[in-house]
Amino acid sequence: MDWESNRLERAAAIDRYADSISRWRGRLMENADLATIWLTAYNDGDLSEIEILRLNNLWVDFVNTQRANYGRAKTVGDQGLARQAVARICKRGRSRN
Repeated sequence: MDWESNRLERAAAIDRYADSISRWRGRLMENADLATIWLTAYNDGDLSEIEILRLNNLWVDFVNTQRANYGRAKTVGDQGLARQAVARICKRGRSRN
């Protein structure tokens, strides 16, 4: 792969990364019920079984988004972006305690 096409592929991976995270955040922010569930869980509040299911689905979507971002970053050789995708998952999964 020549330098110019690699540069363009890296730029596309970065754009795709930003778009995917924006869509995920938009999903959370555009749905007040889902945002309330997220904040309740974030603040160690109690959730119903349905709320837990919705939160788990949101979490799986986030992990899959970041896994795809990691794969794209590795494919184009952008180690920093790949680390960022992994770090985002670890940061979101870490307890606040």
